[in-house]
Amino acid sequence: MNKPKVVIAGFGDSGVLTAIRLTRHADVVGISVKPALVSGQELGVRVARPKDWARDNWIPFDKFKALDSVRTVQATLTGVDLESRVVSGIAPDGAPVAEHYDVLVISTGVSNGFWRRPTVQTSAEIAADLTATHARLADAASVMVVGGGAAAVSAAANIATVWPGKRVDLYFPGERALVEHHRRTWDRVRHKMIERGVRLHPGHRAVLPDGFTGEEITAGTVEWSTGQPAAGADAVLWAIGRVRPNTGWLPRSCSTNRDSSG
Repeated sequence: MNKPKVVIAGFGDSGVLTAIRLTRHADVVGISVKPALVSGQELGVRVARPKDWARDNWIPFDKFKALDSVRTVQATLTGVDLESRVVSGIAPDGAPVAEHYDVLVISTGVSNGFWRRPTVQTSAEIAADLTATHARLADAASVMVVGGGAAAVSAAANIATVWPGKRVDLYFPGERALVEHHRRTWDRVRHKMIERGVRLHPGHRAVLPDGFTGEEITAGTVEWSTGQPAAGADAVLWAIGRVRPNTGWLPRSCSTNRDSSG
C-alpha cells in the first residue's frame, strides 16, 4: 500500500519536528525559504554569540538522520489549490514550484522582529546577517532593549555578559518582565541581570512610529506613551512581540490574517 504524500509548508522548528514524526507513515516533502533549519529561538545568544548560536540553531537539513527520506524544497509559498491539492511557490531562481499532496501541514510560523522573517536566503546571506547584527551591537557604546518577554530579557542579559563595559538598558511596560513566568523566575533573573550591569526600567511603554513593527535595530531616542522622558541609545533592539502570521499565501477561507506572505 502506497504511503500518503504529506507536504509540510514551512520547515522551521515545528515543521522539522513534524516531519521526523511522520516519515514512518508518509512520504514527506518540506518547503522552506531557508536552505537549512534556521531557528527563531535564543535571540540573546544569536546577537551576542552568533557562532555559539549557529552551532545549535542553524543546522543543514541533511544533518538530521531522521530526515534522510524527506525531500526538501527551497521556495517562497504563493498559494494553494485546495480542490486539486496542489501547493505552489517560487524557487530562488524564479522558477515556479508545484507540489501535489494528500495532506498539507501548515507550519509557516510568524514574522517577529529582524530575526524571524519569511525571506528566501542563501547560507552566505544568513551568515552575513548574523555577522552584521553582532557587529552593530559590538560597535555601540550603549544598547537599549525594548520589550518584556523572554527574547528581550535574553538579549539584554547576553549583551551585558559579552560586553561588560557597555551600557545596557531594558525597558518593559509592566512592573516586571517575564509576566508569563512565575514571579520567582523573574526575581532570580532580575538579580542576575542587575549583577551583570543591566539597568532595568519598568513601566515604560514605547511609542512606535507608524508602520514600524521592530523589524530592524534602530538608533536615537525612544518616546514613551507612559509619560517618562525620552531615552536614547546607540542601538535600540526591539523585542516587542509584534508577531504576524506568515499566512498571506493562503486563501481567505483558511486564514483570517494575511499580513505576511512567507
